[in-house]
Amino acid sequence: MHSNDEYDIPLDELKELYDAADQIWEQACWNWMDPDDLFSVSLPDSGIKELGYGSYLPKYGDKAPGILVFLGDRGLNSYERLCEEKTYNDRLEGLVYQRSLHLTFENYRDLTTKDRRAIKSIGKKYSGKHSWPQFRSYLPGYMPWELSLSEVRYFTQFLTRAYHYALDRYYRPKEFSPPDDKKRWILHAERKKDKPWKYDWRELTFPQWKDVDPLDFDELQLYRLKKAFRKQNKEWEFGIFTIDNLMDAGELRPVVVQQAMTADRETAAMYDSYIFMCSQRGEQLVPALIQAIENAQHLPNCFVVSDEHLAQQLRPILKKLGVGIRCASDLHALEFARQSFEKIMEETREAREQEKE
Repeated sequence: MHSNDEYDIPLDELKELYDAADQIWEQACWNWMDPDDLFSVSLPDSGIKELGYGSYLPKYGDKAPGILVFLGDRGLNSYERLCEEKTYNDRLEGLVYQRSLHLTFENYRDLTTKDRRAIKSIGKKYSGKHSWPQFRSYLPGYMPWELSLSEVRYFTQFLTRAYHYALDRYYRPKEFSPPDDKKRWILHAERKKDKPWKYDWRELTFPQWKDVDPLDFDELQLYRLKKAFRKQNKEWEFGIFTIDNLMDAGELRPVVVQQAMTADRETAAMYDSYIFMCSQRGEQLVPALIQAIENAQHLPNCFVVSDEHLAQQLRPILKKLGVGIRCASDLHALEFARQSFEKIMEETREAREQEKE
């Protein structure tokens, strides 16, 4: 959780942030900037030492245009995952991994009360569709939230440089051609003290991703579990999903909540639903498996998951139980269970909204 002092933004600095956003909206830079035109900016004096990787968001239908900046190696990895649709098969899965700052231009109805108060406090006025700036901070394991003071200062500088970079690409396109098309390149912007900004092409390489450390388990507990329950010729689907956090955190940043589900692949019988905070994922996966086995009173022949990272984590534990594991894209039993759960969550959410009214 984060203290409220971090979010006490002086009005003059808040106005500078919105001024930087206004420049990008007035020029509609996303009209000629491709989302794949990733660029990096070094801002060592901004208070955030990590390298920022920027990507413009085009306007597709009702989707808001804007710009994202991914921070450091963690952010660059989350960008790579966002580009891989098969990894983000969950509506909220990006919240688990992302380290980024977002500026999107929303409709008025999509703003929160805090967004509207911030705009009013600095005397800004907007009108029309997709013209209202909205800023969000994404931290791994937390729900999207307002920007902290250090993030406001960083993002203001980044947006200013992103604006000039987009104009440079528009007016001098020939000067911004990558060295060749054999590799993937990224244009890097950097400035030393009061000297002019300089661009240079760098080969884009993604840091090796490490999801979660290997899971700890009690070998004696697994041995007893194997002895206590017989194996049946069944396959179980096992998956982890990110769910909406309906808990009221007040002024504190709410955490991301995940749910481990286990279901019979053939009958869709639900063996277990195990909810935990994202930050506790490494500690809770093994208890979730054990609880499902104890509920079912037998061992399956094989677990089926959709994510190879998850399979790698679980394989050493399941090997001790004499149970196999494989990957598949069609987890129909889990999808059915998940949809049923989301329906209950939606009904709960609507009931709470009605109580507030």
